[in-house]
Amino acid sequence: MTSFKHWTPPPIGGHAAANTPAPVAPDPVQAAYARGLAEGQSRGAATAAQQLQASRLAVEGAGRAIADARDAVSGEIEETVTVLAMAIAQRMIVRELRADPAAIGDLVRRTIATLPPSAPPSVRINPEDLAALESAPPVATDSSRHADVEWIPDPAVERGGYVVETPQRILDARLTSVFRDFYERLRDA
Repeated sequence: MTSFKHWTPPPIGGHAAANTPAPVAPDPVQAAYARGLAEGQSRGAATAAQQLQASRLAVEGAGRAIADARDAVSGEIEETVTVLAMAIAQRMIVRELRADPAAIGDLVRRTIATLPPSAPPSVRINPEDLAALESAPPVATDSSRHADVEWIPDPAVERGGYVVETPQRILDARLTSVFRDFYERLRDA
C-alpha cells in the first residue's frame, strides 16, 4: 500500500519570498575582522600622512639650508675674489711705480694741483720713493705751486703711496688706504 503525504500548494500572487532563504546572522568573527581591517587601514593612512608631512618639511628645511649655504659660499667667494683682485692690482701699481720713479712724482704733483693755493703742502713719502724721485730727471711743473712743498721721508708710508698735508686737509694716498676705500665702496655698492 501506498501512503500519501499531504501537499500544500504555494501561495499565489507573488509571494516568492517564501522561497528566499531566511537571512543568516553575521558571523561575529568575520565582523570583528572587517572592523579591525577598516580601523587599521584608517590608522595606517593617518600615520602615513603624518610621516609624509614630516618628510616634506624636512626636505623643505634641507632645501633652505642648502640655499643659505650656497649664498654664504657665494658671498665668501665674491669677497675672496675681490680681495685677491685688489691685492694683484696693488702689486702691479707698486711694480710700475718702482719701474718709473717719476710716476709717483707725477701723482703727487696732480694731487697738489687739486689743493687751494693757500698754504704750501707737506708730502710724507717712503724714503726709497723719495730717493728715486730725487734721482729722477726733473719734470717741468708750475714752480710757483710746487716750490714750497716740504718732502718728508716717512718709512711708515709704503712704497708707491704718499700723504699730502695742508693746514686745512690731509689727503691719504697710501696704497693700503686707497685700496681699502675702494674695497669698501665695492662691498657697499
